[in-house]
Amino acid sequence: MDIIKERAGERLIVRTNSYGHGLEFIEALVAEAMKDFPQLKRSDITVEKYGGDRIKRIWGVEFDLPQQTAMPLNYVDIGTLHPTI
Repeated sequence: MDIIKERAGERLIVRTNSYGHGLEFIEALVAEAMKDFPQLKRSDITVEKYGGDRIKRIWGVEFDLPQQTAMPLNYVDIGTLHPTI
């Protein structure tokens, strides 16, 4: 599973390019986000199912950049958030 990290403004996304959707899959995405931002709380994270043409039916997690935290360079700027279902 390739982890993809993106940002749209102050909103961050951790997702993959696969159609995984089980609890273990979502937990792996949450763990990756919390590895990058140890101060992040589980309650700060939302689970999203994406629509649109580019990443249809892909699950990911989103969260706001924690206050007083620098934007990591490994989160690719995508301009606007992906459409969700």
